[in-house]
Amino acid sequence: MLRFVSRRTVLTSSCRLVETHASSCPEVSSNLLNVHNSNDRAQSGITRSFHASAKHEILPLLAVGTIALVGRYSWKALRRMDEDWEEYEYLMEQHEKQKARENPHEHASRTMAVDVGTVYTKLAVSYPKPEVIVTREGDRFFFNGIFYTDESMDRSSSLSGRAALERYFYSENTVEDRANSKTIWSVLNPPNDGVVDEAEASKLISDLLSPAIAEAMDRLDYQSKEDLLRTVVTLPNQLLVSVPALTSFVKSLDTKTRTTFLPNSVAAVWGAQSKNLLPEDYDGKTNKTVVIDVGGETTQLSMVERNLVKYTISVPWGGETLVRLVVDLLKKESSVPLQDARSLSALQAQARAAVAELTSQTRVPVHVPYLFPDPGKHHLDAALSRYVVEQAVNHHIRNTLSETLPGENYLSTHMPPPTNLESLLMSVLTQLLEASNETPMSIDSVLVVGGASKFPLVDSSIRSACFAFMGSDANTKLVIPEVSLRTELTVLGCTTLLPSYDYELGEGLKRTNS
Repeated sequence: MLRFVSRRTVLTSSCRLVETHASSCPEVSSNLLNVHNSNDRAQSGITRSFHASAKHEILPLLAVGTIALVGRYSWKALRRMDEDWEEYEYLMEQHEKQKARENPHEHASRTMAVDVGTVYTKLAVSYPKPEVIVTREGDRFFFNGIFYTDESMDRSSSLSGRAALERYFYSENTVEDRANSKTIWSVLNPPNDGVVDEAEASKLISDLLSPAIAEAMDRLDYQSKEDLLRTVVTLPNQLLVSVPALTSFVKSLDTKTRTTFLPNSVAAVWGAQSKNLLPEDYDGKTNKTVVIDVGGETTQLSMVERNLVKYTISVPWGGETLVRLVVDLLKKESSVPLQDARSLSALQAQARAAVAELTSQTRVPVHVPYLFPDPGKHHLDAALSRYVVEQAVNHHIRNTLSETLPGENYLSTHMPPPTNLESLLMSVLTQLLEASNETPMSIDSVLVVGGASKFPLVDSSIRSACFAFMGSDANTKLVIPEVSLRTELTVLGCTTLLPSYDYELGEGLKRTNS
């Protein structure tokens, strides 16, 4: 009878036979192990050339770890040295500024400061003392525009100053461009994000600033431009990032001296420090200042720390917005649309005068002779109250700005849409704090500058917004200078730049080699 034996049984028996034979013969056992090891290495494709030892594995690991540890601490030490050096340089800057303030005659330098705003420009000198230059018309500022009387745009036949301001007007209708004055702001900041015409900007700035600077030097003791150590130009923060704008300013100044560009919010802080309105940074204490600059075309909120603008927001609302709203109110008195340049410029001149008077009065009369073509009513005679203007401002913010500003990252997403000037400032201030990673408690001071800040509605709205954020701390943190100083702190701050320092955008004060 045949017996069938399974493969497993045969293999098991074979393995037992091999094990028994291997145990009885050590040489066979060794050969079998070598065969298995060779097969394993051949299958894996890995050949081991050394055994684990301190020389081959542990020492290299220790060397790599030591190098990494030393490199890490060396990098930290170098970074700490850089931080300490920057701190030392900053303290030296503050010390030298303090010495210059205590002994102004020993540190006096010849500096021409040019504060180019959105509507007006102011000039100041540092020698023999910091002071604003008065124009030949008796003003402490001049209009930022020029009127060319012919198509060739010849500077010799152009109008500037008050004469150009009288020809300037706002209109939504299409009016011949040659009939209106050209402004620096409209050229450097074209509507609808247009492209800046560098050639036009350079000519306009040169035609406007060069005669003004030359006239100022003629009335001072500066015999030539070589007597100046430097020219310091301060601009709104949004214009400082425009390379064509900076190039145009350098070309227009036509001077062999150094030209330094400075953010207007930093210059405002320096001006407030020179008037002892803000403290200096001493003993490692860094002051964080929010600068609210209510200018002509924009209201700019900036976070300033260590002579640098940490973050800035520019809202398209300013003193000229009040003028436009008053013009719209006065246009309602006419039975026919006003579209000619003479009527619009005359109406705007009276509107600007009315806004200025409403800062100290609650109601003003407005008279514009021969404004209307209507035979029965040639002249405009109206009365304008501050309350009506304030209601027009709130209506404009609620129905116009609230629809256009959210898409430009001006307003905070955590605040409701603004309905008046106070809520607009609160939303913008919240956005500024969020973007700069600050809190109301970390802010040391809030500085208010700008000519439009003297309007009662603007002044009260700023105070209310700051009190809503800071509570009772706003009594000590809110710095609102006198009305006469609010428009001049920025240009006076430019004159305090020490002769041994220059200002580099994005880096701050840098000591010069000279």
